[in-house]
Amino acid sequence: MIAKAFQGQPCDVVEPGQPFTSADIVEYFWESKDFEALPFELRSVLDETLQEEEREIAHVLKHRFPSGSKLSGEGARQFGVSEKRAEAWQSGSALPFKSTPPQFARKPYSSVYTNLSTLILVCVEILCLLKLGKAMPWKRMPWILSPTAIIVKASPFEDDSLKKRIVYDCTASGVNPHLAQHADMSLPTILRLLLSIGKDYFMAKSDLKDMFYNFPVRQAARTGPF
Repeated sequence: MIAKAFQGQPCDVVEPGQPFTSADIVEYFWESKDFEALPFELRSVLDETLQEEEREIAHVLKHRFPSGSKLSGEGARQFGVSEKRAEAWQSGSALPFKSTPPQFARKPYSSVYTNLSTLILVCVEILCLLKLGKAMPWKRMPWILSPTAIIVKASPFEDDSLKKRIVYDCTASGVNPHLAQHADMSLPTILRLLLSIGKDYFMAKSDLKDMFYNFPVRQAARTGPF
């Protein structure tokens, strides 16, 4: 049934550097009836997912951007963020390719389908991203579609005591070797931090929770061979 569903996915692709508008890429390509034979617990999640897709599609077509785009470039400037970074927060940050990656599309890893409970966890997490406006369905696929996996860890801060993350394997899709190189930026070790702290100093840290959910990636114009 899942294999049949994948046969209905979009076959047209948006190539790197090709200009497009939101209206060119958003639209769902499946219906609830496609999964009528699935267990009720899973099918009910998919029914709600379809409703959220319809809501998000309507928002994107009306406003030209996902409903979860909440970062403000102007607000970033008021915090003293550099103009370059403030603009990236507002319009999105381009992935710098040094060459064009090969076209690639692959289904999620088989671990996603290990058992019914794992598959439901994956579907619920995707539904959560839809509700947050951080994901949207496509009627045209990106040139590169990396295989999907899920990482589940114990966490006392989640309602169900499980921390779930949807991850993409950009090595398997061939993206990583084509990304432009940047200087490494390593975090200091705890010993280096202790050596840098003077007498009677205090130290605190702030964690921008789920920041990667908020940072947009924009479509950059193609330059040269990229």
